[in-house]
Amino acid sequence: GALARLMFPGGVEVTGRTTESQLEATAALATRANVVIYEATFLAGGLLVHALWPGTQPSRLLFKFGLGAGLGLGLTSLITFLILLFTNRLFGFMAVQLILLACGLSLTWRNWKSNPLFLEKFTLTRAQKILLGVFGVTLLTTLSAYIIYAVMTPTGRFDAWMIYNRTARFIYRDPSHWQNTLSPELYWLFHADYPLLVPVNVAGAWSTLGGEIMRAPQAQSAYFLVGIFCVLMGAIAHRRTVGQSLLAGITLLAIPVFYYTAAREEADQTHVLLDVADQ
Repeated sequence: GALARLMFPGGVEVTGRTTESQLEATAALATRANVVIYEATFLAGGLLVHALWPGTQPSRLLFKFGLGAGLGLGLTSLITFLILLFTNRLFGFMAVQLILLACGLSLTWRNWKSNPLFLEKFTLTRAQKILLGVFGVTLLTTLSAYIIYAVMTPTGRFDAWMIYNRTARFIYRDPSHWQNTLSPELYWLFHADYPLLVPVNVAGAWSTLGGEIMRAPQAQSAYFLVGIFCVLMGAIAHRRTVGQSLLAGITLLAIPVFYYTAAREEADQTHVLLDVADQ
């Protein structure tokens, strides 16, 4: 314990009579803190897309805020990476988000008369109302299962351990030598060649929170998941019908592997959001 604290200043020694109690204490420490860290960038992305792409139909707004999840997280990661690249320091993560949010709010206010952020009036048929009710029940059930599974796997699975969070630790613990995370000497399965979009956001969140809080990567993973649903359902509702959009949402919610992948913080969901948005 003493040696570990020397290697990682600020670390907390976990004590307990049994291995089980030590594991429980470790999990509690790893997930402590109320993580409100990506909301600004999520809203900023949605507002920027809305300002650049007029339209207030409910389906279009849903689609735009789904795109906004990817745009906001992408811009925040890019700007934070540029700061890291030119200064070899990790700072200003929250300031970057707030600046992006201010830009989004400014553009939205500027275009308010021609492109207000209000839902257009719409009506649902009886069948669509029934489907909406089924969607709501399925959503609550799936959300409960997602939260339980996320609590059971606070550190994610392999992609989180050995790719994204590993890379984030390289950056967070030693930003002046962050290039080491791209070393070709790393085992190929650790994917040092993967883009830094996700790890830079995780490292930036940790720098803001003051520790390697595992809820930060979980929160980012959840926003990617929300983005996938918004893009998919918004696109189908706009191009087809609201009923078909709700059916698609219900079907997706009924596939456990989909939200389990998000709770595990695996690479697939990031690819899915980019692929769905590209279609």
